[in-house]
Amino acid sequence: MNELSGTSAPNRVYWENWSDECQQRRAPSLRGAAWGVWQIPEAEVHALGDVSGEDVLELGCGAAQCPGGLLAFNVSSPFDLICWDDEADAASDRLRRSYFETMRFEESQGGVTFTLPYGEWIRLLRANGFAVEALIELRPPPDAASTYGRDVEWSRRWPGESLWVTRKAPLVGADPRSAGFAGAPSARRTRNGRNV
Repeated sequence: MNELSGTSAPNRVYWENWSDECQQRRAPSLRGAAWGVWQIPEAEVHALGDVSGEDVLELGCGAAQCPGGLLAFNVSSPFDLICWDDEADAASDRLRRSYFETMRFEESQGGVTFTLPYGEWIRLLRANGFAVEALIELRPPPDAASTYGRDVEWSRRWPGESLWVTRKAPLVGADPRSAGFAGAPSARRTRNGRNV
């Protein structure tokens, strides 16, 4: 195995020490196509749209779906880190750190969490050929339960997770209508009953 460098090595150790317990604790709560720590059903979120007949690729820890050029992925919101109270080891209603200084966060158990401000996410996605179709801030129902140790009341006041829905933008010179690009005009328009 290749040696890991930087934060990859401690994150690997952190995950290997925690993964079995994590999977055992969370497996019973995972149910089909659902999003985030609150397992909000896709049928309520409507991030993917109709994927019947599509091949769907699930990435990461079950937090991303990729049918037909569409990429939908769920990440911790910057608010989760901005409001995190290190002493209480929980999110609070106070801002605890700078929004712009949350890109790298040292976990107390030895791991490192990375997050991006929203503007950086948009720049990263655009630089890699993706157009943002939606940003959905998941809000759990009042009776929600999670195996991730999150406070449902806090998560109903603050967006703890962000669900990004993006689509691979068409190649330069390609007809955007053939790629299903969301911002493209329809393939057929009429004026006074004639195609234009």
